[in-house]
Amino acid sequence: MNALFSPAARRIMIFHADAGICELAPLPADQTVLGGRALAESLAPLLPAGPALIIAPGLLSFCRRLPASRCCVASRVQGSGAFAFASAGGAAARVLSAMGIAALVLCGASGGSLMDVALGAEGMRHAPTRCAGTSVSAALSCITSASPLAAALVVAGPAAELDLPMASLAFGSRGIHAVSRAGGGAGQALWRMGIKALILDAPGRGTGEALPPAWEDDLLRFFTGPSAASSRCTGCTPQCAVRPWGSAEGSASKGKWPGYEKAWSAGDREQDRANVRRYALFCDEFGVDAFALAGVLEDARKRGALMSTTASRLLDELESLLDRPGSSPLPGLLRGMPLPERKDGRDPWKYLLDSLGICGFAAGVLDAGSARGAFVDAASAALGIDRDALAALCGGGLP
Repeated sequence: MNALFSPAARRIMIFHADAGICELAPLPADQTVLGGRALAESLAPLLPAGPALIIAPGLLSFCRRLPASRCCVASRVQGSGAFAFASAGGAAARVLSAMGIAALVLCGASGGSLMDVALGAEGMRHAPTRCAGTSVSAALSCITSASPLAAALVVAGPAAELDLPMASLAFGSRGIHAVSRAGGGAGQALWRMGIKALILDAPGRGTGEALPPAWEDDLLRFFTGPSAASSRCTGCTPQCAVRPWGSAEGSASKGKWPGYEKAWSAGDREQDRANVRRYALFCDEFGVDAFALAGVLEDARKRGALMSTTASRLLDELESLLDRPGSSPLPGLLRGMPLPERKDGRDPWKYLLDSLGICGFAAGVLDAGSARGAFVDAASAALGIDRDALAALCGGGLP
C-alpha cells in the first residue's frame, strides 16, 4: 500500500461539541483503504446518539490538479436514526487530506452559545461566533477577515438558525465567492451542535499533500480533452466548485435546466430563467438545499398552503427571510412540511467516485466502459490499493 494511506498517515479527528473537547483516533484496521462515502458509512454506526456530522474527503482529494476536491458529508439531526449522505466540493477536502485527516467527526449537542470551531495543525479551538444571524456570504467575509490562516470554511446559514430540516452547509474558500452546498439536513445538524462555522486553517506541507508527479499525470490524462467537465456541466448545483452558477445560462439555452426549475411557473422562458437564477442565489445566501426546498414548496403549492401565487411573489417572501425572518409564516410552514423522499440507491460507479472524491460531471469523460476500467486500474495503482479492494469497497460491479 502507498505510504500516504498507511494507518500512520491518516487519522480521524473527533470534536465533542457537548464537552468542547477534541481527540485524534487512528483509522480502524479494516478501514485504512476507505475514504469519502465508504469511510463515512463505516463510521456512522459507531457514533453516539444525537446530532452528528461526518466530513470525509475522498481518497484522491489531495491531488491538486485532478477534479477530486469533493468530500462526503453525512449528517444526523437527532436520536440514533439513519444518516443522510451528501457531497460537497471546495477546498475543505484538500485541506483535510493535507493534514492527514481521513474524516472530521462532530457529535453531541452543545448547551452553550453558538460557536465557531477552528481546526488546524495544533488541533481544534472554539469561540463564540462572530456571525450569528448573518447570510452565508456575510459569514464567509466576516470569518476570512478575522482568520488570516483560514483556507477553507464550512458555514451554516440563516436556514439552520431557524432549525429548518432542509438547511444545508456552504463549503467556501478564501478569496473564492462561489460555494458548494451539502444538503440532507447537514446545516440543521451542525446548528443543533451549537456550531455556526468550521474554519480549516491552511496546513504546511505534509503527508498526503500531493501524489508523485508521474502518478498524478497518469490520472490527469483521463480528465483532459474537449469533453472535460467544463463542457459538460449543466449548472444543476448553484455555485458548484466545478463551474460558477452563472454559466448555467448558457446550458439553459441548449435545453438543459437545473432540476428544481419545476418549482417555478411562468410560460415565459426568459422570466423562468431569471426566477431560477434568483432562487439559486437566495439558496446560497440562506443556506438551504435548493432541491429539497423546491420539492417542499411544490408540495405546499399543491396543498394550497402557500399564499403567494406567482414565482416572483414567492421569491419576494423567501428573500425577506434574509432580513426579517420573524415577519414571515414561511419558517413555520417549512418546518412542518415533510422533506421530499431521497433516492439513495447504491450505484457502484457513483459510489466509487464519491469515495475517491471525483466530481460526477468531470467523470462524464469516463462514461465509456473501457475508460472506466482503465481509470480504476490507474487509481488503484496510484493509491497502492488492490483493484479487488476497490471493487469490494463498492460492493462489486466495477468495470
